[in-house]
Amino acid sequence: MHLRQFIHDLHYDVEKVLPSDWEIDWANAPRPYKLYHEQPEVDLPGNVPLTLEEAPTHSLTELQRFSYFLWYVYGLNHCIETPDFMGGSPVLRRYVPSGGALYPTELYTYLKIEGLEEGIYHYNVAHHRLVLLRKGNYDALLMQMLGGRCNVKECSGVILVSTMFWKNFFKYHNFSYRLQGLDAGVVIGQLNEVAERLSYSTAVYYCFLDRGVNRLFGIHEEEESAYALLPLYQSTLKEEGRIKDDPSATSDQLCQQIPELSLKTSSPEKKFGEYPMLIAMNKAAMLDSSRDFPRPEQEKNGKRTRNGGEGGEEKSSRILFSEKKPLIYDFVKVCRQRFSPGMDFVLDKVEPEHLGQLCKEVAPLLGDHNGEGGRKLWEDVDQPLFLYISLYGVKGIPNGAYFYDGDHHGLKQLRTGDQRLWLQQGMTLHNVNLTQVPLCFHIAGMKDFGHDRLGERGYRMNQMKAGIIVQRLLLTATALGWAGHPLLGFNSSLCDSLYNLSTCDQTCFIQIPVGPYRSRAQLIGSIYG
Repeated sequence: MHLRQFIHDLHYDVEKVLPSDWEIDWANAPRPYKLYHEQPEVDLPGNVPLTLEEAPTHSLTELQRFSYFLWYVYGLNHCIETPDFMGGSPVLRRYVPSGGALYPTELYTYLKIEGLEEGIYHYNVAHHRLVLLRKGNYDALLMQMLGGRCNVKECSGVILVSTMFWKNFFKYHNFSYRLQGLDAGVVIGQLNEVAERLSYSTAVYYCFLDRGVNRLFGIHEEEESAYALLPLYQSTLKEEGRIKDDPSATSDQLCQQIPELSLKTSSPEKKFGEYPMLIAMNKAAMLDSSRDFPRPEQEKNGKRTRNGGEGGEEKSSRILFSEKKPLIYDFVKVCRQRFSPGMDFVLDKVEPEHLGQLCKEVAPLLGDHNGEGGRKLWEDVDQPLFLYISLYGVKGIPNGAYFYDGDHHGLKQLRTGDQRLWLQQGMTLHNVNLTQVPLCFHIAGMKDFGHDRLGERGYRMNQMKAGIIVQRLLLTATALGWAGHPLLGFNSSLCDSLYNLSTCDQTCFIQIPVGPYRSRAQLIGSIYG
């Protein structure tokens, strides 16, 4: 199958990317955690604080602060037991959502902090430890792998976000490729939120020399691949930018400088299945030379807006939200409360002020918004996304489908009336009753996924950027007393028609119903470090 056709079918016609006789191989399901054997380990400090609001970071050691950082980014949050699974093993959940709670994302880090030997580490989630994979200082190598665009010498470390293919392929087959990008994005979004509260600052690099990075961090490309690099700074990051252009760097040159690692991991008795399309997509997405990175002039051309198409300014009703101060909430408490309601949404009236506040918090991450950027995450590729909402029962706002205009902090009406039945008919898996949902968000992007500038890498980058937005939307909704449930089981073509996206060459990436909910019958046990 041609790779472009695979992406098209993955987005618009999922049945074509799944074998007709596909059955989940539960007996060969992967272990929930990646564990290394016979490697030096560092137990991270415990006594993780129960809140990060006004955390006294100045009194913490660097190792303590990094320990708390990893815990609240990707550590274990709680275990759940529901009536459907009473008597079975409780389900362990982390601080971020994941498709099927399978967590295909892994975290690695290059660290240079006091109290720890310089080198490459893997985060052992199961035991809250760091596993040393490679000793040494790799500032120069990582700078070359990033094309000279980041001064790694000034960082405390660099976080690598990777994806293990088999972790969710065994259940979702080729559809897992779409989930993996979103899962990685959600983790990046959480990483940014935690970093802000622990006085770190960071940025996201989607473009780097893949084979060099994989070799440095000991990643086997047939099982796993690097998706993003995030430098971690001790002080406020004012602006990232190109430090020194190094067009001569290539993966082949860098790999020759890096000895290959021989590492033993868990699950030797578990065999990995075959996933040729995932391997083909990841190989096609790899960058072998820093000359292939998008250039600043390309980034300017890459900007597109809802009103930037041939049709010009859309003639539609505009509803402006009142300006509100940034939402302040107990981050850890909200992280523990966040969950996906499924069939437990309860229809109730929504105050427009709350809807406006939710949109305002998400706006800086969309990329095409010219307002305040206090909580914007710097990214090396400028590929704006867009926010659409179908509303029902919002006080003072007519039911209908809307586009959120971040520049004016308001809504543009695209279609009038109750859209809930239309959206429900577009569900491919009816695990949410949308007639009980007052707000249904859709994150959209360019229909070509930036292919002209980014190649096959564009699709997964768009999915990651959507995941970053999803995580902030979920946290903000929870802080407002609501809940959200990210969904990929929807008809993309139908939702595109709902917002008339064909006129601006856009398509919906993910659907997130948001609203009030009722408590679920379940036992929850919190986990504290």
